[in-house]
Amino acid sequence: MPLCYTENMIALHLTLLRLGALLWPLMAALALAAGAVGAASPAANQIAYTARPRGQTDIFLIDVERRLAANLTRHPAEDLLPAWSPDGQRLAFLSNRLGEGFILHVTDVPAARPYPLAIGYRASAVPAWSPDGGRLAIVSSIRGSAKIVIVGLDGTEPYILNQTSATDSPPLWSPDGGWLVYLSFRDGNPRLYAASPNCIEKAQGCRFNDFLLLASTIVSWPPAWSPDGRWLALSAMGSGSLRLYRVEIGCTTQPQDCVGQRQRLDTGHESDWTPVWSPDGQKLAFASRPASSTDLFVIDLATGAVRQLTDDPASEQLPAWSPDGRYLAYISTRDWGLNIHLVDTVVGGSAPLTVRGIADVMTPAWRPVRGG
Repeated sequence: MPLCYTENMIALHLTLLRLGALLWPLMAALALAAGAVGAASPAANQIAYTARPRGQTDIFLIDVERRLAANLTRHPAEDLLPAWSPDGQRLAFLSNRLGEGFILHVTDVPAARPYPLAIGYRASAVPAWSPDGGRLAIVSSIRGSAKIVIVGLDGTEPYILNQTSATDSPPLWSPDGGWLVYLSFRDGNPRLYAASPNCIEKAQGCRFNDFLLLASTIVSWPPAWSPDGRWLALSAMGSGSLRLYRVEIGCTTQPQDCVGQRQRLDTGHESDWTPVWSPDGQKLAFASRPASSTDLFVIDLATGAVRQLTDDPASEQLPAWSPDGRYLAYISTRDWGLNIHLVDTVVGGSAPLTVRGIADVMTPAWRPVRGG
């Protein structure tokens, strides 16, 4: 089944990391024995992730080509859930090093001198960078509900994206930075909403800032923007199963004009989830469970052809494309825990990338290509 957003995300993350630390010696020995197994490596690509190899949770950076990992944060506190800035020069992550719960931190890479932001807001999900790298959206518990907070890197006061009492999921910025989309549980079900991140500049503020994009549609987190910002790929309930769709989005100034055509993507499976666009916008990778295990697939949007990428009794989920669009990093349970594996989408073949504890339970974070 898909991994869904919950307010207990950090607690689950740390529990899994601690279990993985107990298994690290065995996993490392098995990885050395299986060192001859591997897929072709992309050049000059790096992935940030969370691991707890020796009882301390830190952010690591691994060189995919050489399979070498470096500890970026190295702190007695818990550091987790990294997210790259669009230019690949900074990392945002959550840390409890201030003793006030998990707070947003940002650091340059490779300098690794983290500083806190939005100290008054305890965060609970992967931070989301604006496309221009000037702001971050975080999820914080406010009066008992998970709410989206916009944080500027210029020192401006953080502000809440909407003023409802409902719980909201982590948001996604549109590629042009004009909109945020997210799930909100206002009727007890996850519905897709959109909001302007610039509401603080309006006369009415953020009080009436968001609107329902897809009425009567239950959506699975997370959806995904196409690289050109024209489409949202999402998994939605239909006839008791999760179906893949792509929905045309054209928000300008009138919310009611946002949604255009809606296309069902026929994969031949009963349920599909967590779609992610290839960098060229021509394909979608996704997770599915056509038989007894969860594996990864890719669909060509021009031809509709579906290809299976992984085939293992373990669970393979949360795919993430490399910047060049050839490789997918993903989370697998085949190593007695949650670790990052890599699959070549062109010639096939997958191999483990991490063995030291458990990798990030959200998604591997590829470092963006500077200027790309």
